[in-house]
Amino acid sequence: MIDASPTLLSALRGDPARRPVADPALGAGVRALLEDELFAVLGDSPRRLVVTPASVRGIAGAADITVGRRARLRGALVGTGLRVVLDGGRPNGLAAALWASWLPEAPAPLAELAADLPGPDRQRLLDVVDEDLASLARVIGAPPPSWTRRTGARAEVRVRAGTVVLRDALDLVLGSTRAVTRDVVLLDVVTSPLGEGTARLRDYHALVETLRTGVAPLRTAILSAPTAEWSIADVDFALLARAARHVADIAAEGGSR
Repeated sequence: MIDASPTLLSALRGDPARRPVADPALGAGVRALLEDELFAVLGDSPRRLVVTPASVRGIAGAADITVGRRARLRGALVGTGLRVVLDGGRPNGLAAALWASWLPEAPAPLAELAADLPGPDRQRLLDVVDEDLASLARVIGAPPPSWTRRTGARAEVRVRAGTVVLRDALDLVLGSTRAVTRDVVLLDVVTSPLGEGTARLRDYHALVETLRTGVAPLRTAILSAPTAEWSIADVDFALLARAARHVADIAAEGGSR
């Protein structure tokens, strides 16, 4: 964990003068490694499967449907609120305004969950989201103006002749793959404490980004909104190989959850 810098984004940015040169061969090597790992567990089987962030974290679903509903809505609202925080917005009392503006544009499954949420549960949810956003505002910092920014980034990568689909969604991508050096950093915000599952997810984000663009990102990070703790990893072949092996393990177990 890197926590010496005053803000998370300054820790992610690091010293621009020390960034390694982008190496397209690294992306090609990781793809070949993943294909080999998948062949080792699937062989020539035509079985199709989907790997998702939930698969990577090892989340098989919430036993309490109400808790599961709140968790999904909380994650969506925090992700939306992150954009406001990055733009310098004040987090105080923001959740209610986010709810009103987000709900009409929410994907149908989430909109249905929100509509079915009882009033007291909704208020408790908004109170927790306000706490999460205040935590983010304290630790995240401002993105450098020179960095290209994407929020709510979604990706889908197909490997093994299209039979294995890697789906991903993360909250923030900063930087450009067109730079001579490795410039891209990834950040995902979770609404749970950090642990083994979130560390796997942090690395999985880097794997999908590398496969999608052919260029490995510079760093990848996970931030826990409720605890304000973060975990940052420099992306190298060892990290990407570890993520590829975990994808193969998921494939061996049956894929998405």
